Amino acid sequence: MTNATAITRVAVSAQQQLHAIACMERSLLQRGELSVPASEAFNRYRAVQQSRLAVCAEHFAALVPANDCAFIPTQEPEPA
Repeated sequence: MTNATAITRVAVSAQQQLHAIACMERSLLQRGELSVPASEAFNRYRAVQQSRLAVCAEHFAALVPANDCAFIPTQEPEPA
């Protein structure tokens, strides 16, 4: 498994966890069972998942293709 694949899996996992958190929180809120401690726990867990996702985004943003700037097109005049 390459680093990119592993990091992609971490990012997908974080997204899935954020979705699960939102679904659980919404479900509890709709039933009127969302307590302050539960809300605080969701916020802490959400922050962890957002941090995981941010680290993955930083990694992918830092990637530069190996051949970046290798091909620099030159302007040639077009024949008349």
